Amino acid sequence: MRIAERLERLLLDAENNNQALSFVVITPFWPNRVAWEALRCSKFRVQKPCVIPAREHGYLAGAQHTKRQQWKPASCDSSVLVLQSSSGKGLYPVSSETLKEIAHAFRKGKE
Repeated sequence: MRIAERLERLLLDAENNNQALSFVVITPFWPNRVAWEALRCSKFRVQKPCVIPAREHGYLAGAQHTKRQQWKPASCDSSVLVLQSSSGKGLYPVSSETLKEIAHAFRKGKE
């Protein structure tokens, strides 16, 4: 919850000072959890969350230089949420196509 509160404060400050600020938050898809819902309900959220099914993506393991198997399948669905100040939206517009490209990038190890 603290990260959601922190992002909200930073974006509010940016909004009040007419500054461009954008965040892309990638997190497990956890609807009905307080922190996830705070991000989803933020007045700074640009698009509805993009949900990437677990079976369609994965991650590079941490310390991948020491691991034999670098690709790690996702254990749960993930979500991509974009939060932006008004100036951020103008400077760095995010479309549904942008979110599709991000979701596709998570497939790289599977292809």
